[in-house]
Amino acid sequence: MSSRYYALLEKKERGCPVGAMQGVVYDKFVENVLDVNYGEKPWYNYRDLPGRMFSDEMFLISRDKLISYDIRSSGANSKFHIVSRGFLEILIDFSIPINEAQSIAIVDSKGRDISEKEYHIISFGSDIYKEGVLEESSIVGLNEFEDCFVVDRIEFKDGVEFDFFKIKNLDLAQSAIFCSEEFAREAAKRKVVAGVEFRGVDEIDWASASPDNLLGFLASESEPLLFIQ
Repeated sequence: MSSRYYALLEKKERGCPVGAMQGVVYDKFVENVLDVNYGEKPWYNYRDLPGRMFSDEMFLISRDKLISYDIRSSGANSKFHIVSRGFLEILIDFSIPINEAQSIAIVDSKGRDISEKEYHIISFGSDIYKEGVLEESSIVGLNEFEDCFVVDRIEFKDGVEFDFFKIKNLDLAQSAIFCSEEFAREAAKRKVVAGVEFRGVDEIDWASASPDNLLGFLASESEPLLFIQ
């Protein structure tokens, strides 16, 4: 297996918005999302509630006019991801731990379908988080709360062989999804890379994405790093 690894970043393309998800995930269609307490739903609740996370019927009610990306999360420390059927299939083929997967309708505020693909909402298993995978020289210290660590570069230990994973206890500002070269190549082959950039971990300025530099992009001409988390 290749030792080259990539971080997944959001890429702006047709039907692939970037940044905060402009929509609400709910278990039924409603025209006025301001009238619902969607934050109490298990996929938004910060606590892990017993039972299934997703309902038999799920909706992403979006402000966007078109959705065609292959994977997006709802933000840092997200409990769910929305993936195309093709991306779900590659996750399954690479035996990536998935707790739940449920089909989801992508609609606008009038209930009209705005997707070009079949989509699923998924929750990853806890095994997606890996620990002890980084060289000690990559870690520069703890965050201000001393509950997560911060890196100024990513260098994996010899023998690390995971295809699609996150790093346990990595600070949220840097907490990307990582994948192997084999996974990235297969995703490109299957054409399930809409709205996704696979950027080599050695090509990323990790210090610029540290919690101490959250507003650093304001003084920089470079684009902020929009990790798929």
